Amino acid sequence: MRSGVIPRIGSSEAVAEGAGLFKAAVKMGLEGIMAKKRNSTYRPGTRSAEWLKIKKRQTMECVIIGYTKGKGDPEASFGALHLALRDGNSFRYVGKVGTGFDVKSRKEIFAYLKNIRHAKRPIREKPTDDAQTIGSNPRLSAKYSSPH
Repeated sequence: MRSGVIPRIGSSEAVAEGAGLFKAAVKMGLEGIMAKKRNSTYRPGTRSAEWLKIKKRQTMECVIIGYTKGKGDPEASFGALHLALRDGNSFRYVGKVGTGFDVKSRKEIFAYLKNIRHAKRPIREKPTDDAQTIGSNPRLSAKYSSPH
């Protein structure tokens, strides 16, 4: 943004039918909607239970093709999982995910990954953290929910 230029600010109107608005937003290809209590005020930099971000999600069946080492004790867990989609006999890189795991599921997944044979990267793309990635045979599948 150029110095001295004020961005255009839009205002949205209140609607009572949130489900219909959400369906329309998804149809338009938007990320989602904001829902808030009618009398709540905006508080910059803070989260509030009075304002909710409702996102559409796309779920994909992926395979885990590797993982990054966890912080701290490297034997304790993984940092993030690298995911790919099957595309015939090859794989297409989707990205990585490192959040949304509880302690139990993180330990279970890591125990499985440690016990399967390490493999070289089955994709052409080189993840940004490729040097810290431990490749694994793409045997374990995972459902990945993308926020857009």
